[in-house]
This record gives sequence, structure tokens and C-alpha cells, in this order.
Amino acid sequence: MADRLADELVNGLDRRQYVGSLHHIVPRFVLKRFAVAAEQVYVRDRVAGADGRRNIKNLGVKDFYTFIDQQGELDSSHESILGFVETDAANILSELVDNPFRRPRPFTDDERTVIDTLVAMQAVRGHDQRRTGEVLTDYYMKFTNRDRLTAQELEEYEFVPHQNDLLNEAMQKAELIHRYLADRACGLVRLDRPLLITCDEPVLLLTDEDEEGSGEPDRPTAKRPPSESVGAHLPEDVILIAGTNLAGIARTDFIAMPLGPQLALLYLGPGSGEGSWDPFTLDGEDADEFAAAVVARAIENSCAWVVANPDHPTIATMQLPPTRNPLEFSDGGTAMSGRYATDSRRTARRLDKKAQPIKPGQK
Repeated sequence: MADRLADELVNGLDRRQYVGSLHHIVPRFVLKRFAVAAEQVYVRDRVAGADGRRNIKNLGVKDFYTFIDQQGELDSSHESILGFVETDAANILSELVDNPFRRPRPFTDDERTVIDTLVAMQAVRGHDQRRTGEVLTDYYMKFTNRDRLTAQELEEYEFVPHQNDLLNEAMQKAELIHRYLADRACGLVRLDRPLLITCDEPVLLLTDEDEEGSGEPDRPTAKRPPSESVGAHLPEDVILIAGTNLAGIARTDFIAMPLGPQLALLYLGPGSGEGSWDPFTLDGEDADEFAAAVVARAIENSCAWVVANPDHPTIATMQLPPTRNPLEFSDGGTAMSGRYATDSRRTARRLDKKAQPIKPGQK
């Protein structure tokens, strides 16, 4: 029944409705919660370096979710489907957070499903997942064809996956992430002051320095492994490819997603339960510690931008470390991985409108 309704929904879409439009990697309703009345936020641009106030409508990427259908036509139905999830999630948060006539309460089971879907899709819909797919494809193609390519070709060529493949892979990962999220208790957390920021990769994996891996630590803090440790002491015939998070989404101690300067969604450790809780408020040092962990990880996660309410006390002056490639390679320093030691690009390639459609069964 559910599959039939889903098919009817998809079949009824205008598949060209959002072709040529700006697609928001972070939902507009989330960005609006960080904005002032004119829907402006303060942006720290990680690509162009153009910091300052910007309208949230201009934080989209043209045709980011547009793909090429089997007839070779541009199709924006993926953007439409994301919009359905965002609308449902926005209505839930508006009811729980913004309605002054409602007492705070946990998510219902149906609401929890929608929120988990929003977070699962958000975890894979941005630049990071796509850029990771691009880098892995390039490395794999060079590795498997290294006897056919010259050293110069290994260094200069870049093999690029089809954007349809990257979108399809992201949605498959979202289904798996949804199952991991369902195994964690989650709810809303308020802060007594507007301390939070967000970024274009706002699903933040937090670990605890004092009780790493315990599942329910007291202080979530953002950490990442030092790059020089990747691949240390490996045998010469072993290749290691590592991401930049200390723990993945299945095992990390906390998962947080900022929803406003004073509001965040928080998931507790794996196995903590499927339930939710009444929204609660952190104040004083507790608010400072939580905000510090979220802000640090948001900065680390960001690929294209970091944003905050224009009145945030440090958004304009906080130090942003240089971006770096989403993957680290340890293969003895080959030409295949050499370019990624210096290539710090985190943003994905733009839509190639001339790419050929992928036919059923084609690889």
C-alpha cells in the first residue's frame, strides 16, 4: 500500500518544475530560523571568501538535485521529494517549538519518523557525500588502470562519476542511516542564549573526550584524527583510505543538528532507545559546552559555508581552518593519491547537462 502511494506521488510530479532553480542543500525553513526579519544570515563563505550578510534564498546551488532521465531530459523530481519531507518536518517543529499554546512534549512515533527521515536525507544530500564519491571514483579508476596510464596522466586526469549515480547512492545511504537513527533516543534541546551556528553539512557527529565510545557521555565534543596518523605503521602492500570523522554515524556518541541560534535536535548514543523526550533547556556552563562542541564540528564539517544569525557574537571573527579533502590516502605516496594531498576542494562538481542518461542495467 505504502509503495503504491509513493509511486502515485512520484508519477504525479512535474519533473521539470525546479529545473534551472536554486536547490537548497540545507532546507530554507532551517536557515530561516537563523535569519533576521529580512531573511538574511551572516555567511562565512569557504569557497569565494565573500563574507557578509546574504539572503537565505541565495544559499542554494543551481540544479544541485537535477538529474538526467532515461530520455536524456533534465529531471528535478528529487528536489520535489526533498521538499515534501522538509514541509512535514517544518510543520512538526512549528507546532512543537513556535506554538505558544502548546505545552512542550516529545515527538510522537509518526513525527519521529519524519524527523529521522529529514536528518537521514540531510546527512547525505550535501557536497561532502558527492565530493567523497568523486574522489573515490577517480582513485579507483586510476588504481585499476594504473598499468595503462602514464605517471603524468595519473597526475593530471580526473575520472568523474555520473551525477545520477551519486544521487542514487546518496538515497541508498539515507535508508541505512534512517535505521541507525531509529536506534537512538532523540529530542529537542534549547539553549538559554543564541550561541549556535550552522553550516552546509549540519548533521554533526560528536564524540566525548572523557568517555569515548560509551554511548551516553556527559560532554559532547568534536574531534578528528590527526592526518599524520593515517596509515602510520601499515605494511607497504596495504592501502588505507580514511574519512575525517573519528566515528561514523552508526557508532558516534551524539548526533546533533542545529535548528536555530538557541535550538538543536540531539540524538543520544546507539542503543539508547527509540523514544523522545520533552524539550529541555541548557543554561550557563552547560549551554556554553554544548554550543562549543556544535560550533567546532560545524566549522569542521563545512564545505561551502558557515552561517549564523547576524547578531551572533563571533561569527564574523571566528577562525576557520583551511578546508581539506574529505578523504585521506595512505598508499606510499603514489601519483594516484598525490593530487589529493594538496587538493582541498570540498564542493562537488556542477551538473553536466551533456552527460548521457544511464540505461537500466548499465554500469
